[in-house]
Amino acid sequence: MLKQSSNYAEEAQILSYLYEYKKKWSESAPEELELKKQVTDHVLSMAVIRSGGRLPHMDYSTIEKRFCGRNVVLYSAGTFGQQVYTRFLENNYRNVVVWIDSYYVEYRRCCRDVDPVEAVCSADYEYVLIASVDSTQTAGIISQLEDLGVERKKILTVEIPEENREKLLENFLDVEAIREKACLV
Repeated sequence: MLKQSSNYAEEAQILSYLYEYKKKWSESAPEELELKKQVTDHVLSMAVIRSGGRLPHMDYSTIEKRFCGRNVVLYSAGTFGQQVYTRFLENNYRNVVVWIDSYYVEYRRCCRDVDPVEAVCSADYEYVLIASVDSTQTAGIISQLEDLGVERKKILTVEIPEENREKLLENFLDVEAIREKACLV
């Protein structure tokens, strides 16, 4: 599902079906397992990844607007990183001075212009954006970047506050609003 390519309205419809199915399934699980929360987090992560980090029908982004027009090192060339990179290029949000990933060799084989993580050391940037919605992975990347001398205040992450997750997921799965916005564009 993460490698399929279609418009986000179609993706949102599929994710909506998935969410409803998993939510219903989670209701039969013991409450202490917190499966409903896990289901919400899982589908929300997929929605963020598939949309490239922004809601197509609202003035919302998981990446703050105050960083627009800045020089950035983009960390991660996975599905979400590719979407963020493409969005940055399409909309001139930021100047990606270098795109890095630990698995850069694999991405270069796929014709992606991705460099090793150590390239951050010689880059001229204002901040590093970690394009990952996995908090465990992000914590490891932060540590890796700090070990390379990147100041913590220059490292940006994609974070969704716990109290906003369910409402945000509803917005990501609002297929009608997404389709309506697509017709206006």
